[in-house]
Amino acid sequence: MSEFVSLVTSELGEIAVIPINALNNTGLEQLNPFLAPENTVIFLGSSGVAKSTLINTLTGTSVQKTEDIREDDGKERHTTTVRHLVSLPSGSCLIDTPGMREIQIWTTLESVQDAFEDIAKFSQRCRFSDCVHEQEPGCAVRKAVEEGEISAGRLERYKKLLKEAAFERGKAEIGLKRFEKIRYKGISQLANEISGEEKMGCIPVIPDMAELSGPG
Repeated sequence: MSEFVSLVTSELGEIAVIPINALNNTGLEQLNPFLAPENTVIFLGSSGVAKSTLINTLTGTSVQKTEDIREDDGKERHTTTVRHLVSLPSGSCLIDTPGMREIQIWTTLESVQDAFEDIAKFSQRCRFSDCVHEQEPGCAVRKAVEEGEISAGRLERYKKLLKEAAFERGKAEIGLKRFEKIRYKGISQLANEISGEEKMGCIPVIPDMAELSGPG
């Protein structure tokens, strides 16, 4: 377990990694700082990873329904289908959520770079400012990978997230252009309709105020 934690920690940087066992209470005390009174914590994760089992352990009761572990992959069956707000004895609140079957990126290119500060730091040393860390000469990021300062897997995840973020940005820009096109098309049609009604005399033309006031 310690080797696994070290591996995950090396990939996540300063993010806390806490190994726990909800069945024998191993490691639960490490959650206490997060479960302080008046704090609200949310559980997110894939289906069948024992989020509900952990909540039952923390509350000391069976407030959440759980299922047996599947033999083929060692995970619980998908059980939670709606969100639940649970009060814990510590005075904190915990939100249990349905298991996620798919995770899609919802962020900006800048946010991805912020999440990979180590790669961004080495990127500043690359020979070319537009280096994508593939085959470019003088790439400081690939050099860092070769020297073991950045794992190859982390670099690949960084590239993958950048591509996904760029794809989502492209979709958003296309959607905005379509929206603007539809909006201006609607405005143009409305203007044409008003112009046609004015020509037909359906809409009165308001005279100038000076004409209404008369002489002197």
